[in-house]
Amino acid sequence: KIKMEKAYKLFDIAANLSDSSFEGIYNGKKKHDIDRDQVVARAKKYGVERMLLAGLTLSESRKALELCREYDGLYGTVGIHPCTSADLDKSEHGDNYFDKLFELYEEYKDQVIAVGECGIDYDRFDYAPKETQMKAFIPHFDLAERTGLPMYLHNRNTQGDFVELMRKNRDRFCGGVVHSFTDTLEEMKALVDMDLYIGVNGCSLRTEESLEVVKQIPLEHLMIETDCPYCQIRNSHPSKKYVRTQIEAKKKERWVPEMPVRDRNEPCYVVQVMEVVAAIKGVSEEEVASATYENAMKLFKLS
Repeated sequence: KIKMEKAYKLFDIAANLSDSSFEGIYNGKKKHDIDRDQVVARAKKYGVERMLLAGLTLSESRKALELCREYDGLYGTVGIHPCTSADLDKSEHGDNYFDKLFELYEEYKDQVIAVGECGIDYDRFDYAPKETQMKAFIPHFDLAERTGLPMYLHNRNTQGDFVELMRKNRDRFCGGVVHSFTDTLEEMKALVDMDLYIGVNGCSLRTEESLEVVKQIPLEHLMIETDCPYCQIRNSHPSKKYVRTQIEAKKKERWVPEMPVRDRNEPCYVVQVMEVVAAIKGVSEEEVASATYENAMKLFKLS
């Protein structure tokens, strides 16, 4: 059955609503009307009261923050993603890039709740080599010190390098969340020991091994997310059997505004992540919803 009532209060800490798919554009081709209003309204029906839109570059951070001003409960970040870190060298702002990010923070102070998305990704050297990623990542610690904001972090297959950087710089920022976590149990424990939060989505729940990692994340250090339009829970994932809320969707070619687009993740699906986490941890959905919501509110200093 489709559960449409607002059963829980949820916080999707990774909702990429500035993505072109929410404007009906896929691979450069227009398939349907802009449906961002419907996507946000649908999320609210499922209890998703707050959403975080991560900044990927200076210009993309601004685009996301402009959207945050349009809707209640939407927040943004300022930073440069490791996969788009080449923007640092290409930008007209050059050495002033991080000063411009700070200016953007000052312009959108009511909407900006974290520095990032920043980090390193060793699976994506085809997007940016290691040296470029590092060059972009390290100045975020200065930006976190300058703004007093927590960090919104990215770590993918870095063989301990990310954890080591966190240890070296942990006294420079007030807190942070490592979102879309897909790494090892040992790395998770090391990050939690540094009092960092761990964000999980469908990509965090796609193997039996990853389910075991998520099972062991302490509830007081856990957050949930969709990372939409990506990272949806798939039928092939072992986590799928724990999903209770089935949400009907249509192919983009048959789009109707009242329904999600098939294979395009969106914030309402965070309820499924919550259900899976509750099932594998053996706790109630209410406990997961409440803890993850309050964790996000605490880290991002919201009330």
